[in-house]
Amino acid sequence: MQGVRTRQRKGTDMHMHRIWRRNTNYLLAAVAVATFAFAPPAHGTESNTLTTIADGTTVKIIAIRATKKNAKIAPELRALAKKLKSQFQYTGFAIESKAAKKVAVGKPFSAKAMKTFEVKITPKKIAGNRVTLEVVVVEKGAKRLNTVYTISKGRYQLAGGWKVSGGDALIIAVTAQ
Repeated sequence: MQGVRTRQRKGTDMHMHRIWRRNTNYLLAAVAVATFAFAPPAHGTESNTLTTIADGTTVKIIAIRATKKNAKIAPELRALAKKLKSQFQYTGFAIESKAAKKVAVGKPFSAKAMKTFEVKITPKKIAGNRVTLEVVVVEKGAKRLNTVYTISKGRYQLAGGWKVSGGDALIIAVTAQ
């Protein structure tokens, strides 16, 4: 081949190249094994981490009145304020009611959120640090929300924005511990 210059590997250079290449292959194999060995279990295989029906969880409901009339935020809601403001576009947040109860998996827990709203929460599954909750919000007999959330224990899930008196809105925050 004319015009093509290649460098021939000689003795030690060729030997070092083979060693480097072999070690790289071993390293890649070790990384692949470690990736699969420490990966979380596949969906649906969390066997012994499921809580029994009798164990249950403590469910908490906070009914929040959101307003644009002021920027007052209840002290208990300061940790949620940024999330509330970004998700619902209101400036002020006050607690209307709170309720908490230890509930067995599959058993519903109901609480009044405001005069015309009722919240019913049913824990469906507890797996490790995750809780699956069925949440139903009813206003005067009509369902306003019927959904299932899977959340980390202690983290609040927000829902709502339903109009109430004075141009304000109802937001509910639910969690399980």
